[in-house]
Order: sequence, then structure tokens, then C-alpha cells
Amino acid sequence: MRESTIRPSLLAVSKQVPVMRTLYIRHVPDEVAARLEKLAAQAGLPLSTFALQELTESARRTDNAKLLNALPSLSIDHKTILEALQDSRAERLVAPLCTSDARLSKAPGIALPRRGSGAVSNARPG
Repeated sequence: MRESTIRPSLLAVSKQVPVMRTLYIRHVPDEVAARLEKLAAQAGLPLSTFALQELTESARRTDNAKLLNALPSLSIDHKTILEALQDSRAERLVAPLCTSDARLSKAPGIALPRRGSGAVSNARPG
């Protein structure tokens, strides 16, 4: 009675192992196979591991179209978007000066303009 010698804990562990399928891909063009082999070598991976990563990523991307189609359609003029983008970029260019005003104003010989004045002076404060 060999079955009685198997411990129940081993059976429980074996049931938790995920089932993995094996795929065989036929009719792969030589150019595609060579390119995949080269990419796998550059990544330092076996071809099967690299191919699995690529297939996994491709399978995930299929959900992106569903997500994008589920988003509400907003009718925003492209000019409005471009103006907002330009304003945001302009604010980022000015922001580093504004955040360092306190440190620079304490430096001898540097007088910083007030926000919005547009003038910069290197004259020493009187």
C-alpha cells in the first residue's frame, strides 16, 4: 500500500503549483528568428525566456485598447491643449528662480526682481 505512505502535506503543495502551458510556434521566418535570437543575446537571456517576456508584454497591451475605449470622450480643442502645455513649460522654467529666491537674496551683491517685474539687476543693494 504505497499510497498510504504519501503525506497529505505534499499533496496540498502539488495542487498549488500553477499549470504552465508549452507553446510551439511553427513557420517562424528566418529573419524573425535571427532578430529574436540577437535581442535575446543582447538581453543576456535564453531565447525561450526572451520570447516569453515579449509574448507576455504583447498580451498585456491588448487590454490597453479596452481601457482607452472606456475613457470618456472630451471635446477639447487641440489649441487649448497646446496653450496649456506651453504655459506649464513656461512655469517650470521660472519656478527654479522662484524657489531659490530666499537663498539668493541673502547673497551679497545680488538683488533679485520681484515676481512679475521682469527685470534682473546685479547692482548691489544700497
